Amino acid sequence: MPNYTTPPTAIAGQPLSAADWNAKIRDSLEALAKPSRCKVSRAAVQSIPNNVITPISWTAEDYDVDGMFAIGAPTDLVAPVAGLYQVIFNCGFANAAAGARQWSIALGGVNIAQVELPGSSGTFQGVVVIVEQVAPAGGIFTCRAFQNSGAALNATTPLSASVRLVAR
Repeated sequence: MPNYTTPPTAIAGQPLSAADWNAKIRDSLEALAKPSRCKVSRAAVQSIPNNVITPISWTAEDYDVDGMFAIGAPTDLVAPVAGLYQVIFNCGFANAAAGARQWSIALGGVNIAQVELPGSSGTFQGVVVIVEQVAPAGGIFTCRAFQNSGAALNATTPLSASVRLVAR
């Protein structure tokens, strides 16, 4: 996707060339109309070991503009250009009373958003974590789960994440 190009200042009587139209107006309008974005999901549960921060491995791509997800790197959601991104992570945990549950979004391995709840044996524990974060071109977002119940627990469906470029 092209970067935004500031259109030239118009001068009365000066024609707009096809090259200027394409590079400075059409491409900028395309960038506004079709921002970089992707949504990934996982249809099956994922086992989260006890006391280990575990990236979610995505198995399906609902949509992807600009190649932000590749199945060969199933935990990575890559920012194609520098800008402000909105990331939404939807995840649940199997019921277990002991310990705590934690869901987080990281950029370059560093948490930028996190939600933590105590364990529960009777209530479904699911959250939506949302964050807006400036990322460099090539920055990698990961959605992670953690629990310390004393044994492995499943991250349950629905499991999904979306990343959308908000501004450059």
